Amino acid sequence: MTYGAISRMPLCSLARLAIEDRCTPRILERVMREAEPYLELSAARIAAAFPAAIPDMVQEARITLWEVDLGRFARDDGLYLMGVLRARMIDVYHSELSGGLTTDDSC
Repeated sequence: MTYGAISRMPLCSLARLAIEDRCTPRILERVMREAEPYLELSAARIAAAFPAAIPDMVQEARITLWEVDLGRFARDDGLYLMGVLRARMIDVYHSELSGGLTTDDSC
């Protein structure tokens, strides 16, 4: 499978990824581990013009995945979850382009 084919693959279609109806810490760890290639490849595609943002994008997507209650999602909600993670990575990318996540706009 090529880089392009993997990065266009929906998170819910990965062979081993199954979003469980009840989320225990063990399931969360498994989902995060199995989502990692998707996160990295998606971030690389989004940030092709500014690769320095990729680590922050992936980290924020991990945090978002950790914060959502996977127990609320059914197996068929993988596309929705993928959209949530992608939207977060895009937000981080725009933030990084405009000065970084630690820029304080309140001053």
